[in-house]
Amino acid sequence: MKKLSVKAYLLAKKFSNVLENRKGASTVEYVAVLAGAAAIGMLLFNMSGDMQKPLFEKVKAAIASIGTGK
Repeated sequence: MKKLSVKAYLLAKKFSNVLENRKGASTVEYVAVLAGAAAIGMLLFNMSGDMQKPLFEKVKAAIASIGTGK
């Protein structure tokens, strides 16, 4: 029984070390942002013309306001 609990403890310790390791986390965040941007781009590209233009203008305005802080 003691061996089993020691093995379980060591396995849990390895798992917690993996979760605490932040190596490569920023890369994953960049990939997530790029995937989101690609999904929005595909959505805009595939929308009908009457909905596409107003939404495109809102996205364009939002991107422009990032630099100005408005």
